[in-house]
Amino acid sequence: MRKPRPDHGAQPETTSIITAAAAIVATGGSRPAAADLLGVKRDNLRRITNKYATEYEVQKLRARVTLETNGRVLIEPPIPYMRAGRPHRKTQDRIRRATAMLAAGATCEEVGKELNVAAKTVSEWPRRFGDLWTIEYNRAMETLLCIIRQQAGTDAVLEDPRSYLRRALRCERWSQGQNRPLFERPGAVTLRMFFRDWYRPNRLEDASPATIADYQTTIRYWMLFTSDPPLKEIGVKHLARFRDCLRGAGGRNGDTMSNNGIRRHLLNVQVLLDKALPADRGNRDGAGLLEKSPWIKKPRKEWPSPKIVTAELVGRVYQAADCMTVPAVDGVPAPLWWRTLLVFAWNTGLRKRNLLEARWDDVDWQQRRLTVPPQRHKTGRGQTLYLNQAVIDHFRIIYTQRELILPWSGGRELGPAEDSFFTRLWHRLQYAAGLELPEHFGLHTIRKTVATLLWQVAPEAAQLQLGHTTLGMTRGAYVKADTILAGAMDKLPQPAAFGT
Repeated sequence: MRKPRPDHGAQPETTSIITAAAAIVATGGSRPAAADLLGVKRDNLRRITNKYATEYEVQKLRARVTLETNGRVLIEPPIPYMRAGRPHRKTQDRIRRATAMLAAGATCEEVGKELNVAAKTVSEWPRRFGDLWTIEYNRAMETLLCIIRQQAGTDAVLEDPRSYLRRALRCERWSQGQNRPLFERPGAVTLRMFFRDWYRPNRLEDASPATIADYQTTIRYWMLFTSDPPLKEIGVKHLARFRDCLRGAGGRNGDTMSNNGIRRHLLNVQVLLDKALPADRGNRDGAGLLEKSPWIKKPRKEWPSPKIVTAELVGRVYQAADCMTVPAVDGVPAPLWWRTLLVFAWNTGLRKRNLLEARWDDVDWQQRRLTVPPQRHKTGRGQTLYLNQAVIDHFRIIYTQRELILPWSGGRELGPAEDSFFTRLWHRLQYAAGLELPEHFGLHTIRKTVATLLWQVAPEAAQLQLGHTTLGMTRGAYVKADTILAGAMDKLPQPAAFGT
């Protein structure tokens, strides 16, 4: 009798044939009959069941148990082989390795280098061998899901937070596509659930999209790094591990997240935990889900020197606006739209949101004033600003019977897609002006420039123009101190003897 070969793992199509044949034999059929019923050659079925004898016997045993328990066995039709375009065995092995690497967060370039194939070839496999690729990729993601669930919330994440986060984000996207939760917490109220079901509808009803997005980013980091434990189980160790994971996760411009970024996320978490406390005089809308909330010390807030822009560079960008064709506004050529935006920003220091939401009804032509109503101001207090002659002249040129002064997003704050489009055009304009990328500036840079220039005239004027409640806010985050000090020190009287 021929000795069965050891099993080395069958292909999904082969496994489905073995399962169906075993079910037929377990219900009293024969292997030849199973082959005829399944549309498989008898010799091929005999060869498959001999090669994968262990799997065949296991499936027969399972079918017999199911038959005794339920009185019948459901025979699933086997997965058809991909005869047209089925890859060679070597390519199948490469696809299996490629999907495993991609699931772990590798790029097509990294996969191609490891497998000694072109990155373009790797990117074409899903299209050429879609069924096999889907099967192997889902199998790899199932394995990754188990690993992420085991590592989340443990010290294993701290070994390489950036690599873990990359794999966890990929796993999150795959889970959403499968309509499965990344972490399962049946019956337990977690921080993510508390934010979604209580804090956001009760506390962020009138918040800006940017504020909501900031909280959502914090919650996403929290879920991926800590596995979103039940609210009542959150302790100092969870907050400390979350802080350390953020530090190693990476930031926009460096290998680590800034202290200000870490501080912001920790403060968001702390706000949510404090709102879960019982209601009292200082927390009147407390949810009463926690008796006390954990606390850890946050990183000290850093005040980096603000970046400002020179009038010469702004003038070059103003002149280069002739190349712009977007936005298309009736009665307002695109170049004039961008020039008015620059003049408006330079002479008011307003935030981008207020610049693009300003309405003609807000303008008092006689008094040369612009009013920002409380509902459109970040502080909720409103603001009235003086419009100098440069702004008035540009406003008169573009004036038509429309609601918005500079229409862009229909009078609402820019969403992520609109903001991204605006940023691309803004950089395109500066490239046209001959500015290299390190020289590029944003509207907020203009705001800081206005604050610095006004501070040299009168600090209170800078504070009032920017709409801040304290001089400290203006001085700490918006005024470039070394520029002001340089001008002042040049005027410092010197003893006559110093000049000898």
